[in-house]
Amino acid sequence: MKKLSTFISFILCIFITLSLCACSPAQYSNAGVLTDKYTSDGMEFDIYYPTNRIYDKNPVFIYFHGGGWVSGDKNEINESLSPLLEGLRENGFIVISANYTFANAEDGISMYDCVSDAIDCVEYFCENSEKYDIDSNNIIVGGYSAGAYLAMMASFANESDFFSGEYTLETPYKVKMCVDIAGPVVFYDLSTEDEYSDYRSEPLDFYSNIVTDYTSETLYDDLHNRNPLNYIEKKHSIIDMLILRGSGDTVVPQAHANDAFAAANMYKLDTSMIEVENMTHIFTPHDTSKPMGMTINEMCGLIVSRCIDAIK
Repeated sequence: MKKLSTFISFILCIFITLSLCACSPAQYSNAGVLTDKYTSDGMEFDIYYPTNRIYDKNPVFIYFHGGGWVSGDKNEINESLSPLLEGLRENGFIVISANYTFANAEDGISMYDCVSDAIDCVEYFCENSEKYDIDSNNIIVGGYSAGAYLAMMASFANESDFFSGEYTLETPYKVKMCVDIAGPVVFYDLSTEDEYSDYRSEPLDFYSNIVTDYTSETLYDDLHNRNPLNYIEKKHSIIDMLILRGSGDTVVPQAHANDAFAAANMYKLDTSMIEVENMTHIFTPHDTSKPMGMTINEMCGLIVSRCIDAIK
């Protein structure tokens, strides 16, 4: 009888183990980086699959790099923010890092072309969610600096908001959360505005001069329409927001984060603003004799935790 009882217990253990395995999604045999294109003219993205698959359909974090809208590369997240990349993957996220068109006003390429690519990128993964095992109901869009600006525009705006004529998204999408890491939101006519404006800095002025046609007859409207906060009201009911900046950031002044936080709160988004003491725009100590308020690992861990909360 004792042997029979032991045998039955053994069979039950096997049954429970098999049942649990059947309920868990299969892990990816190759969770490395794959490169593909999301536009017909060859704009590339890198896709990183989860190293720990948790969901049948994977939540996705779409990332846009910084570089003043004129430079940078999709590999930034793997170099400067690798703890964010790996933390998301370990918690069941697909991470996509995309390139986009670089602006140059002299060549007739505006910031709107960058924004158009960002919107097209998010739309592409909604249209191809089955192909990439993506849960299109759990999309988080984020970025750093100029890329954070694009993330906000892709989260809040439509291409029809700034391109003339009729334009309808083939696949309307909803973003679950926007992650703004040191992104600018307010743009001015540099020829007329107070040079001591709370929103201005020499680096921002430098890049604005490259990407802006200050001779345009529609300059005022263009500068106004660039502000992603002008579009929050349209989609605010479906978006959470995380704003993160360093107290030592002299590239994108604090006024930008303050405006983003105020606008998000006005429309009752679930919004958090984190200011890391003594951190510069490039994640280094402003005062080298003192530590930053949190390490890069801690900062990235905070973002990962917020992303996990957003998809629950």
